[in-house]
Amino acid sequence: QNMSAGVCSTDLERRILWANDAFSRITGYSLDEVLGRRPLDFLLGTGADPAMLAGLRERLARQEGFQCDLPLRRRDGASRWLHMAMQPVFDETGTCREFVAVLHDITERREAGDALRRSTALLEATQSIAHVGGWSLEVATGRLYWTAETYRLHDTTPEEYSPDVASAVRFYAPASVPVIEDAVRRAIAGREYEVEVELVTATGRRRWVRTSGRPVFDGGRVVQLIGAIRDVTAHRAYEAALRDSESRLRAMIERAPLGIMLTTGLGDLS
Repeated sequence: QNMSAGVCSTDLERRILWANDAFSRITGYSLDEVLGRRPLDFLLGTGADPAMLAGLRERLARQEGFQCDLPLRRRDGASRWLHMAMQPVFDETGTCREFVAVLHDITERREAGDALRRSTALLEATQSIAHVGGWSLEVATGRLYWTAETYRLHDTTPEEYSPDVASAVRFYAPASVPVIEDAVRRAIAGREYEVEVELVTATGRRRWVRTSGRPVFDGGRVVQLIGAIRDVTAHRAYEAALRDSESRLRAMIERAPLGIMLTTGLGDLS
């Protein structure tokens, strides 16, 4: 009776025999209002998985225990989410006499989980559109975490590769390895960095990336590095083509048989 979780017992036909005060607080129904009624007939809200409900009823028919999350429709019409654990109760002869269910309101936990999933999905979509990946490094353990876009930039997946510092460095071209190693050392020492280095992906493709890192302090110590990585291959190719075009144009002008003068405006000619 004093449990903070809702508790009710039912007969073999799943009709309620008894419920504690917490059950009434969670559902909004008094004990008198629920006696003799089947809980799922009046408590089940919208959004329940039909396959899960079918499995639940099968377990009850076999007099087996189960646990599941269910949408709740309170007496006042409000929607909540419950975690329900139900167990059969057997007498000394092994005969099932009743079921006991324990209910926990998990609405806030589910909402927090849904918000986290939406935030994660938005982050991954934004990173994919911008072609920017994220990463973090736990300094004490050396544990390295990559976002989905970071895996994509390396042409691999979480199923194929579990990142760690030693193997992640080997993704870089030989000339870039000292650059990235020095940058990480400086970040662990407390300094931010941003460098452009050449990456060799898991499939052998070469691409240039701009990667940055920032130290996170706790009590004056660097405990974590967080950073971003962006594919700049196309940008570098564009800059190289622009420099080549400017070089050719300059050469053509210098070799032209005509005198050429660059001015800021027609007034300079007066």
